[in-house]
Amino acid sequence: HNILARQSLANVKNYFKYFCKAVLVHLFIKNWSNFGVKAPRIDDRKAHTRKRQEETSPINFHFPSIKCSGSKMLGNNNIFCPQEALQIASGRIAQLLNASDIAKIVGVDVTTIQSLVALFEQNGVLRILFTYYVNLNQRLIKTPKIYFEDVGLAVRLQGWTAFEPILLSPYFGHLFKNLVLSEIVRFFLNRGEEPQIFFVRSKAQEEIDFLLQLSNQRFIAIEVTVTPMDMTAKQMHLLDSLKLNIIDKWVVSSVRSTDFANARVICLDQIHDQLAMLHN
Repeated sequence: HNILARQSLANVKNYFKYFCKAVLVHLFIKNWSNFGVKAPRIDDRKAHTRKRQEETSPINFHFPSIKCSGSKMLGNNNIFCPQEALQIASGRIAQLLNASDIAKIVGVDVTTIQSLVALFEQNGVLRILFTYYVNLNQRLIKTPKIYFEDVGLAVRLQGWTAFEPILLSPYFGHLFKNLVLSEIVRFFLNRGEEPQIFFVRSKAQEEIDFLLQLSNQRFIAIEVTVTPMDMTAKQMHLLDSLKLNIIDKWVVSSVRSTDFANARVICLDQIHDQLAMLHN
């Protein structure tokens, strides 16, 4: 299964095309019965539209447990709140979670958004990454970043129906980071292990995308760029300040390239093989 999975990710363009095609098929299957059906009466259009929105909601279709829990949490007057919150989150992949801002847009309080994020995480929809601190309490009180467990769902929620526009959009870099994270997570889950992944952020807002903790207090620092670029001097200084046993530094990209002075270049389809060599 691992070999087949790696082969299917050999070309990032084909990977995203697969999800886009799957989305189109899903939309057709869900909506085929509406072709040729008479339009509802004017008085019923509002109710009809609301019913259609609920039926075609990716949350209701894929995650009925979220719909049930969300309804109990919010009541029937806010049945679309989970989808709206998740849709906003899909546009903020790899960014710091700003629950207050999302709450203002959705029209609920901050506590509700925090509860929904926890619900999404528990149901395998979102993956929350915390910044790395030696002190566990400091990790938990710092603002985390949000990622999706399934990049295809994020693409669906962002509204994409074709691959080519994604390449030109400002979201592509964040989606690619999410794709890299998904591959790292899959490597460990396939072995029955829960991955220990963090991000690094300094007070000056210098960042490293991922800090992967292996056994025996070993770490891999990972920076993700669609076009290969070496880690900067500031990023290297940030890593040195952690005083950790960082055994490797990666720049993960969608294309192959020669290694840089500060980091090795790892192509997307090499992640599993490279992790296998360092895992034990």
